[in-house]
Order: sequence, then structure tokens, then C-alpha cells
Amino acid sequence: MLDSTQLFAMHNIQARKWHFHPAQLINICFEFHTRPFFQFAFSRLVETRFHELTMEHRDMIGPNVLQAVADVKEVLDEHNQIVATEPPIITSHAADCGNPERCGEDWYVVWWNGMGRFLLDGRNPLKYDDALKHFEVLEFGEMGYGCKKDMLALVKEGFGFRHAYRCVKSVGAQLAEKLITVVE
Repeated sequence: MLDSTQLFAMHNIQARKWHFHPAQLINICFEFHTRPFFQFAFSRLVETRFHELTMEHRDMIGPNVLQAVADVKEVLDEHNQIVATEPPIITSHAADCGNPERCGEDWYVVWWNGMGRFLLDGRNPLKYDDALKHFEVLEFGEMGYGCKKDMLALVKEGFGFRHAYRCVKSVGAQLAEKLITVVE
């Protein structure tokens, strides 16, 4: 059980968690046998590039967390590639769609040349939200306004990246449960 000083420290760390490196936050969770910001730190750690992790950071998080980060990164990379190359399917065309066949073809081409390129760019891959900002201002060929609007609404819901969020959250929760014994 944490004493009042430790509770005060945890409260302040929680309020300023963006000021800490995720490895430091995970290490604090281990040291104080507490889980409140482990998932947050784990998700930030997954977003961190491996070359940015010093040996000190790696020692702070330990081999189990480091392996989990590597596994999740691999799953997310594969998922990102699938989302980039497989646009959401137009299930029904809007009333203003003049040529559904051409509309579908243009949607596929714009997706591949837009989202696909933005997400998979070898020199500067964008995160989904950033790619979407660039994608939605592209020219959509002969797609009707209604079809474009409907498909962008679907894409903005994060249709493909809900899986990624759930994956990171689930692995973070499982790790916290497995690695942190809360002292009562």
C-alpha cells in the first residue's frame, strides 16, 4: 500500500506523464507496484523508434516489455501494410454518383496513390491521422461528392486502425497484470 507521500508523487507523475520518457514511467510502475499509467507508457513506448531507446531505457523496462514492444510493432507494421493496400469497399453509392463502376475504380486508385503512399513511404511514413489529413484534400477523379463524403466519413472513423488501438491496449493491460504485483 502506498503511503501519502507516494500517493502524492503518483498523482503528480500522472498529471505530468507527458514529461517523462515512457521507459521511466514503466520503471516507476515496477518500483512502486502500481499500474495507473502503465498502459499509457506502453502505448507511447510502442510509438518510440527502437534506435531512440538507450541501454538505460532498455534496462528500465526489462526484457519482457522490450519483447512485447517488438512483437506489437511487428503486428502493427503488418496491419499498417494491409490497411494501406486494401481500401474500404464502397458498399453503396450516393444518389449523385454518375458512374458507380468508375467511382469504385477511382476510389481504389486514389487510396493506393494517397493513403497507401502516405502510410508506406519509405523515407517519411505518416501515422494514420496525419496521412488522412493529406488524403482528404486529394482529387478523387470521377467520384461523386456523396460517395467521397461517405467514404471519408468511414475512413475518419478509423475503420482500419481500431484494431491497432485495441491490440496495444490489450497487450499493455496483459503485461501490467503479469508483471506488476500490486501491494495491498
